[in-house]
Amino acid sequence: MSTETDEQAAFACWLRDFTKCLDVSRFQRIWQVPVTAQGEQGFLAACWEKVAERALSEGEYFLAFDSAEHGLTCAKVANFPPHELVRQKVTALARSGALVSAKRELEAFLVEHTADAALCSTMARLLRDSANGERDLAAQRLIFHEAVGWAQRAQSLADEAGWAYPANQEAQFLFMAGDWEEAKAKAASVIVNLVGKTDMWSEAGRADMYLVQGDLAKAGDNYRAALAVGGDAPGHLAATRTVAAMLCKRLREYGVEEATEARMNEWFPQPTILVFAGHLPDAEGREKARLPEHLCRPDGPAVRALREIIEELDPIEGITANAPGGDILFAEALLAHGGRSRLVLMDPFPRERIVRVAKRTGGDWAARLERVFAGALRCEAIACAEDANEAAQCEYANRVMIGGAMLRARTTNAKLRAVVLWDEADAAAPKRGGTGEFAAICRAAGIELHIVNPRRL
Repeated sequence: MSTETDEQAAFACWLRDFTKCLDVSRFQRIWQVPVTAQGEQGFLAACWEKVAERALSEGEYFLAFDSAEHGLTCAKVANFPPHELVRQKVTALARSGALVSAKRELEAFLVEHTADAALCSTMARLLRDSANGERDLAAQRLIFHEAVGWAQRAQSLADEAGWAYPANQEAQFLFMAGDWEEAKAKAASVIVNLVGKTDMWSEAGRADMYLVQGDLAKAGDNYRAALAVGGDAPGHLAATRTVAAMLCKRLREYGVEEATEARMNEWFPQPTILVFAGHLPDAEGREKARLPEHLCRPDGPAVRALREIIEELDPIEGITANAPGGDILFAEALLAHGGRSRLVLMDPFPRERIVRVAKRTGGDWAARLERVFAGALRCEAIACAEDANEAAQCEYANRVMIGGAMLRARTTNAKLRAVVLWDEADAAAPKRGGTGEFAAICRAAGIELHIVNPRRL
């Protein structure tokens, strides 16, 4: 008789948790279509495709890359069309800065597969990025014209609904290559095609075309409209800002001096991301109070102080661990803020260990932790070796969390701010792995720090 190992149980728990995102009612289609091993792998490929697209929209490019890779593995078994997964993988590489690898991947794929409209547009984008990195103006112009060719090919393959994007690309690249009058004419046709469409990409596409025409007022109106409807897609908005910056730079070279960085910041005000660390609640019998339990109540002074900071900074995202005490207080305050704020949990220890700590702390901490888990956008495990001492583990978690927050801010064009619930007792000589060390790392990295000192509440 075989017995279930701890590893098998943990894996099963993860899979069951993963299924919570499924719409069970749609599985009635199983009665309509026979399920085969090939069909199951095809289903998984389609799932990974969806995950990769969501990750791209949120600026999670490493997740997008890994999801597309998993999807391509399943697609190969199921004979599932791989084109969209390849596009996502290549886009993730390019947005994370690996332009050469992205171009190599796409070229290798096109040796054995026929390009569709989306892949032609993807190649056009890669050539655009290559051209922008080229210092020789004559060589740059040639690359932009090569990108124009791929954009035109994409238009020939696209249906009516998909024509506008590669046409937008053609106008952009003609503009960047110096063919301004031809670019203006193409931009006018794209604007007409997008009349009445109010999704994020259509608003951004119109804005791009108004920039090509040199109409900064209309461009600004449409970029702001794109921002209003695309708040849950910070990755796509950051990519849109990159295009706007490229077009504005060329406009200045054409003598349109109003296309300044200040205009860019007006159209794309930087969002804020918060990263947090805080003390655990005082253990029973602690000699010198630091974070007593009465300060940690859901309506207590610590939460109110954190809410004031969150209201002032109005973040789109908050990153924290999930231990009882400061972490949970910050998470609760962020979730209560609402708006577009989203909670990201970076687990310094395995979830089972965190749950045990919450239960051992007593009171309502375990129940509050479960509500925080339920409200989080995602949980990212950053646990290091379990045989390391706790101070080393916490130091590692501090550094990974801050580094991850810095990377997240860079990929979403956001300002990063740090918040700590900290008594400042070890400010002169921070304890390894503690909140004081977290504050010191943030200061050394130039991250603006907001301190809530529980002794002053």
